[in-house]
Amino acid sequence: MPLLLNKVGDDGRFIDALPEGGYPFTDEEDIKKQRKGMWDIMKKLGTNLVEGKDLVSVSLPVYLFEPRSFLQRLTDTWAYYDQYLPIAAKTDDPILRLALVISFGISGLHQTCIAKKPFNPILGETFEAVYTIDNTELFVEQISHHPPITTWEMKGEGYSFTGQAGYQANIRANALKASQLGPNIIRLPKYDTTIIYEQPIVWLKNVMFGSRVMEYYGNMKFEDRASGLTCDVKFNPDEKGFIGRWFGSSKKSPSDTVRGEIKDSYDQVVGTIEGSWLGYVDFTDSASGQTKRLWSIGHNMPNYPQAIPNPLPSDSRFRPDAIALAQEDLELSQQIKEELENKQRREKRLRKGLTE
Repeated sequence: MPLLLNKVGDDGRFIDALPEGGYPFTDEEDIKKQRKGMWDIMKKLGTNLVEGKDLVSVSLPVYLFEPRSFLQRLTDTWAYYDQYLPIAAKTDDPILRLALVISFGISGLHQTCIAKKPFNPILGETFEAVYTIDNTELFVEQISHHPPITTWEMKGEGYSFTGQAGYQANIRANALKASQLGPNIIRLPKYDTTIIYEQPIVWLKNVMFGSRVMEYYGNMKFEDRASGLTCDVKFNPDEKGFIGRWFGSSKKSPSDTVRGEIKDSYDQVVGTIEGSWLGYVDFTDSASGQTKRLWSIGHNMPNYPQAIPNPLPSDSRFRPDAIALAQEDLELSQQIKEELENKQRREKRLRKGLTE
């Protein structure tokens, strides 16, 4: 289930975050089950087939799952929307407006620190929900089976948040890397602008052995097209190369550090973003030199959507395999899951036959 990581250390980061960076998984029972599942898959497919294979297409045993669909899980990362998007929709300063959207994008990343996997959505599956704090409506739908693509729409006062995401995940050398591919789009009609950003890459270290740690790496690129502002937020920006690790003398920041420069259309720095995806986001306005903490894991409280009454029959909450898992009937859940997967494969072959 979603995390409430509200205990922080002196550095503003989640108190259990590793000093060198990253989120540690410490539930040995869950880790043991997951490793058994991966070894079973390797025995079935062969190690060489698993290495580098897109795991999105691999069928996994239900004891590795939580009783939710990915459509429901996806919304966890938007848990702080109410503290940023409605405010951005009324903020005249385009630099601060972009900083608020950046804070929204970064603040929810720690919500993905969940050991268990959600169920892969079925083609046509939906999730309808509402944020009761302000009656903001949310609709999520799975529009493609292979490749898997999810699309969503959130409508609030003065803004909309839409997007679509494809997914890739593979294992190489005891590490799992996963990507959410596709644009996140925030429209602010009052300012006739659209802000688009991308997600960073998830890096789960020590999947098969060793102490398991979750990291993000790469960049999140934000673009405000109307104002010409951009920001390239770098994860683990102080990472040194091979030579730097041997000869560098400066102290390295934790690997969960994030840092970026907001630049105008003339490539001039007009603001900076710095913090940790496991702790906080600070924004500094270059003109005034003032720094403001826009997000703190210890003070900002998350807000999760509630499923609406009487949703479409395709809603995630009606999935029989997830319901069986929630009732701790693993045998029935596994049976239904396999039936649904086989049904999707048959329907895919039918669709392919109709288009050839």
